[in-house]
Amino acid sequence: MGRKWIVTAGMGVFVVLFLLAAGTIAAQSPDQNDDEHFVYLPLVAKEYDPTWVWREGITVTVTPSPDDILMAIDRQGQVHLLWHPSYFSPKFIYHTFLSPSGWTSPTIVASSLGSSEVLFPPVVAPNGVLHLLWRNQKTSNDPRRMLYAAFTNTGWTPEEEVFQARSSSSSLQGMVHLDASGTVHATMVDCSILSCNTYHTVRSGNWQPAIQIPQPQYTDWVWPDRWGGVHFYGNDYSTPPKLYYSYWREGQFLTRDRFAGYLKLFGRDTQLDGQNNLHIFWKDWVPIPGGQVTGLYYQCLSQNLTSSLPETLSGYSSVYEVVKGAGYTGWVALAWRESEGGVQRVRVGVWNGCSRMYLKTVPGASGWKELKAVSVSESPPMVCLLGRPSYFSSPLEVVCADIRR
Repeated sequence: MGRKWIVTAGMGVFVVLFLLAAGTIAAQSPDQNDDEHFVYLPLVAKEYDPTWVWREGITVTVTPSPDDILMAIDRQGQVHLLWHPSYFSPKFIYHTFLSPSGWTSPTIVASSLGSSEVLFPPVVAPNGVLHLLWRNQKTSNDPRRMLYAAFTNTGWTPEEEVFQARSSSSSLQGMVHLDASGTVHATMVDCSILSCNTYHTVRSGNWQPAIQIPQPQYTDWVWPDRWGGVHFYGNDYSTPPKLYYSYWREGQFLTRDRFAGYLKLFGRDTQLDGQNNLHIFWKDWVPIPGGQVTGLYYQCLSQNLTSSLPETLSGYSSVYEVVKGAGYTGWVALAWRESEGGVQRVRVGVWNGCSRMYLKTVPGASGWKELKAVSVSESPPMVCLLGRPSYFSSPLEVVCADIRR
């Protein structure tokens, strides 16, 4: 018999001998009739986890070329991409998803008048419906407004106007969210040069007139939750900064301007999870032997307002783009590109509440030139990342992992 080699570790294959030395795995042939021969592979067993099953990367060409792009995973495990194009194309919201037969042809969510922009990924409801809120402006003389549509098996529902800003000079942000009964809510923050106001409305047949929520004294971050409520977090100007917290639901504040310890949020990025824990992350200097790099820090503020200690997720690596994603019931994912000693890679971490479950290197993504998005799903348990393999090529690539818990 000729030589035959089985060199994959941990895949249910019987290999007589593994030798771990100098960062390699040596595998001897299981066939005793073969001549003695060793094959050396990079040491991959260190990060091998049978609960994570990575799929092959799938390229997708999104047209027109996106200016900003979002990603979501539906209840069937299908990946959805939503984007608005650059200024050189009609600014609709475009949509494609990965069906069993491949990527669908990009379609327009709604033929909205004026220019539309994506803001936040759609909410994937327990019944599988995707709820999307986006920003639109008819002309530069008109106030910005919020539009809404839902995606079901039959396609997108007609657009509905949810809210209109106070003036054409106002900036406007907004998120769609649900409550325990499945009723659709929307929360908007309308900012002028002098002040910001927060508004809330409910879809009951039609969208009800938005009510203004009285502004707490401290508001750096406004996060709606999946119970129809709105969380406010803000720092004062003391050193170190004090954190204050407020919570509004069903027309009243249940908590207002409560002191929540010494924790800085101003100038940092955040993500509220489905259990009302606030995930905080930021890039800052990290000391390394002989110098410093820009690394990624992480901290969690639990729903009972207890904060974890800051941790450095990136070790001694330099960090580039950082993206975030949240599931419906409590999972949160952070992903980032990093490099150390000339070696580049993409990393992803997954938390359930304030407890980190996983920290993984994404196979096949080390050559990505840009990281665009990450999405996480509890049902089905999945994580997907979207990146650009080349500076000069238009196709993007999606890499997903099925999590078998």
